Amino acid sequence: MRKNKVILWAVLIIVSLTVTIYYSLRRVDVKEMATNSSNLIFADNSSFCATELSNLQKDNSQILGLVVNDFMHGKPFTDTEKQTIVERVPINSTSVYVALRKDGYRINDAWGDGNNWFEALLNAMESAKTGERIKSLLGVNAVEIAFAQKSELVSKDDFESWRDFRSNINRGLIGLEIEYKNQKAKFSPTYSIASNRSVDRLIEVYSQSIKVDERFVLEEGIFRKFEAIQALVHFTEEPKAYFMERGNTLVELENVDQKSVERFGELASGWLENNIDFDGKLTYKYWPSSGKESSANNMIRQWMATVALEKSAMASKRTELWDKIEKNIDYNLSQFYKKDGEFGTIEWNEKVKLGSLALAVLAIIEHPNRDKWKDYEDSILKTIYSLWNEDGSFTTFYKPEGRNDNQNFYPGEALLLLSEIYKKEQNEELLTKIMNSFRYYKEWHLDEGNRNPAFIPWHTQAYFNIYQITKEEKLKDFIFEMNDWLIPVQQWDADSAICDIQGRFYDPMRPFGPPHASATGVYLEGLIDAYELALEVKDFERTNLYRRTIKRGLRSVLQLQFSDEIDMFYVSHNKRNLVFGGLRTTVYDNEIRCDNVQHCLMAAIKIIGSFSEFDYN
Repeated sequence: MRKNKVILWAVLIIVSLTVTIYYSLRRVDVKEMATNSSNLIFADNSSFCATELSNLQKDNSQILGLVVNDFMHGKPFTDTEKQTIVERVPINSTSVYVALRKDGYRINDAWGDGNNWFEALLNAMESAKTGERIKSLLGVNAVEIAFAQKSELVSKDDFESWRDFRSNINRGLIGLEIEYKNQKAKFSPTYSIASNRSVDRLIEVYSQSIKVDERFVLEEGIFRKFEAIQALVHFTEEPKAYFMERGNTLVELENVDQKSVERFGELASGWLENNIDFDGKLTYKYWPSSGKESSANNMIRQWMATVALEKSAMASKRTELWDKIEKNIDYNLSQFYKKDGEFGTIEWNEKVKLGSLALAVLAIIEHPNRDKWKDYEDSILKTIYSLWNEDGSFTTFYKPEGRNDNQNFYPGEALLLLSEIYKKEQNEELLTKIMNSFRYYKEWHLDEGNRNPAFIPWHTQAYFNIYQITKEEKLKDFIFEMNDWLIPVQQWDADSAICDIQGRFYDPMRPFGPPHASATGVYLEGLIDAYELALEVKDFERTNLYRRTIKRGLRSVLQLQFSDEIDMFYVSHNKRNLVFGGLRTTVYDNEIRCDNVQHCLMAAIKIIGSFSEFDYN
């Protein structure tokens, strides 16, 4: 018996020495990295929130990185090494997806199964290395990985379960498995993110691949969902795995500080600059997954992007930006300005909107070379004033004649312009018009049938400008009333299980509109003015309330920005200059639209100018 114990201890010592020497040659201390690994939770949450994700990264990233690197470079693993690695990194998975990527481009992908995560990973990589599409491993510099877990049958007869399965909120967090008459397909959550496809779109893709009408697949197919631990391995001098949340790094509230917001602003401004072409044209909408620009357009958003760049030029004191902005204004006027007698218009798709007129003039008056476009400014202003009515209301379209909807947006944009003009000129006749509009739209907004968050930031900014000059108490009171009502629209505690959506402005119980980066950005633009106002009048309860809400909103917009190699893992390197610094529409939809960037940028500029380091705490 004693002899057997001695042999057993000798074997254990040899195994331990083998693994220690193996990894120490790569300057990795396995024991230190795995100290807390037994306490990790890998399969119990649909979303790896801050603590679990950070621990997973800290304890196992180098081990997983070395495993993938060594296998890709042909190093075999002994049974002892395999067993030790599995014990050190206790990921509960027997099915693994990998995608081999070269400079962001997916060379090949494959699924692999095994008795444990290690076997499944090696089998998946072996299949990916030898698949039909692979021509050469030369240049492969990243591997995308998803460790599938907790597969669960989805009942189509259970309406709630079926709806939840297809909901976008789970896109990129859960994977999809489809079986139709013994033809199976499996889609990783990272694949959904990288290809920007919803569950419904994946079902469509699957149906097309097996040449079966989608209706039959939906009626007779078997559907399963599964969670997955997501990782990305970069091949560098010291290979390392980065564990991801929905194909990205989770931004925690504590990451929101002056430095991170300043970097956010620099990157967002850089995106706008990089997406202005040589002729002055700005990209309206871009799809990172396909690397293509949309042919759609919107004049309000285009002109507001111009204003955002002007705010950036002023804040950064980068005088070289003004020439690029001037070229952008010239382009927009050459393409979309039309004269209708004495009236100047900004027209797109046979529509002339009050909002586009207002923002075009706002872009002109913010530029140092304002006089260059005086004729344009005067003629467009004449059109805007023609749409103002004596009761203070605005008609929201010049063309088509008689159309008068979008009251939540366009009048506020027009009032923001008029308030900026009043700041420069302090014309009493103009102030009378603005105050008439204030009285009209306050009553209009407070009518329960009209109340909408979209109204609030535009009117907040306009009335804040006027209050700074007039100190009219009614303006202050209405700004507070609007923004107090807005704050509960922000998602936070109730949705803490899904970490990466926290801080956005969207109320599922009152869906005024879909969640959107631009919405969060514009609400922050108004809220920072409300914060400044509360600070000015020493309303410290509101000061703290607005400050907390702003910080939470910043967490959301930082989450949405393409800011590093990890969240651009599926973007081709030669297209990254068109993506870097841009903002996704949501955490599960990577479409970049210029207003995603411009509103969040302008909010960040105002916040940086207003917040001290203490305010981020």
